[in-house]
Amino acid sequence: MKEYFKQLFRYNYWANSKVVNLLTDQNFGEEALKLYSHIINAEFNWVGRIAQLSIGKGVWEVHQRSQLKALTEESRLLYEKILNELTDFDSNVSYTSTTGVPFTEPLSALLTQAANHSNYHRAQLARIIREKGGVPPSTDFIIFYRELKK
Repeated sequence: MKEYFKQLFRYNYWANSKVVNLLTDQNFGEEALKLYSHIINAEFNWVGRIAQLSIGKGVWEVHQRSQLKALTEESRLLYEKILNELTDFDSNVSYTSTTGVPFTEPLSALLTQAANHSNYHRAQLARIIREKGGVPPSTDFIIFYRELKK
């Protein structure tokens, strides 16, 4: 299971990098910036819950375009570190949601949520980019997988 999640988060970083490169090269407006900031904030918040770290990014905190690549890389490094350290993916993690509700759920569910949340919002970003006349990068997993196998 460890290798599965390592690959999933390598894919997540690959896809985020494609999007963040476009967003920092071109301005697609405040909505796009807000949405990508939300992706990164959620990634930090989930890794914080998993690793019991106090990261404290506001869910809808908007970052400067100039900060996005560094934040994306920082997120990658955090997930890489914890995935190298984790051993029991069925263990339960207790945490408090952003609305103050306590939960206890399997580590594997939290990791899956973190990655799927990013996918969901990258799709929304693709729509925004198209509406603003841009061409969104293709971030399908299978493209990542094929590039990995080259």
